[in-house]
Amino acid sequence: MRTYVKVFTVTTAIWVIIDIVTNGLNSLSVEMSVEIAKDSILSGLIMTVLICPVYNYLRKLPGNSVPISNSMTIELPYSDAFAVCVESLQIVGKHKVMKQDKEQGIIQVKRESSFFAPSEELTYTIQAVHSNQTSIVIESKSFVDEQTEYFRKNKENVHNVVTYISGLQRNRSVM
Repeated sequence: MRTYVKVFTVTTAIWVIIDIVTNGLNSLSVEMSVEIAKDSILSGLIMTVLICPVYNYLRKLPGNSVPISNSMTIELPYSDAFAVCVESLQIVGKHKVMKQDKEQGIIQVKRESSFFAPSEELTYTIQAVHSNQTSIVIESKSFVDEQTEYFRKNKENVHNVVTYISGLQRNRSVM
């Protein structure tokens, strides 16, 4: 729904600007302003109806995600490692937990898209290696057409989480 509002707002604003530029600022009357507003809203609505379904379809095509992953092994028991991963979600920013299953060792979070950034999905896969050692794989992917543009963001997501978990692991090992 937010995508529709964004597209409508942007396309309407573009049409308002185009109408004002083509008609000239000095010659604007109240009637002409109302006409420009009606035309722009109608044009924005038409563009929204045309653009959003195509955008949603293209976004779901395979190959439109750029996953980055990193694995690490930490010197903590599985339950402590899982708790550290849950705690690390605070650095992800505004997100929605899609799945958190301690038995399967999976944490999946999604950051909703904003006007300037695509939605991102972060997945933690946690596995006990030994009684006091746990393996963690962190994967980040963005759903965009410009794959190279958000490659850096995915890499940054994974790096931030790995750095945070490493710091927490060191603090808990000392205790």
